[in-house]
Amino acid sequence: MWYVIWTDTNKEDQAVERLKRELPDSLCRDYWVPKRVERQKHQQVWISVEKPLFPGYFFIEMDEPEKLRTYIQRIGIFQLPLRTGDTFVPLTEQEERRILCLTDGKKKMGISYGIKENGKFRILRGPLFGLEQYIKKVDLHKRSALLEMEFFGRTQRIRGAIEFADEYE
Repeated sequence: MWYVIWTDTNKEDQAVERLKRELPDSLCRDYWVPKRVERQKHQQVWISVEKPLFPGYFFIEMDEPEKLRTYIQRIGIFQLPLRTGDTFVPLTEQEERRILCLTDGKKKMGISYGIKENGKFRILRGPLFGLEQYIKKVDLHKRSALLEMEFFGRTQRIRGAIEFADEYE
């Protein structure tokens, strides 16, 4: 099962590395920070930069989350598994499937490609294909889309990189 761990924003990769060093291999099957590609313009050239898909969160795949509490308390770092009361709550199967669809095997969300037709954006290919109903805002200047989707029991805002055909902009 997948569990979401909260940590300081921009410290996700360091938290994963620390837990990899401190936790026994038998406790967790995988640790990862899902990333997204962001397009940025530097010196008139567009480059791709990777950023966390969910800032302030990383994921652990494990079967016994209660054992994690002991290690986190002993390590003394500020990671907290998402939970309801005292019970750790795994991601739902729907959330896992959605993350797998957005990313290439749960690691990175790439660039989507689309066109603008009759004032509406249509995604032709990429991770946002078929998810137009979740797009709340498109920023053509930054080549990004802001989506609102349900994750972790609440609405999360997610940014995705989008390229549009010039003749339709």
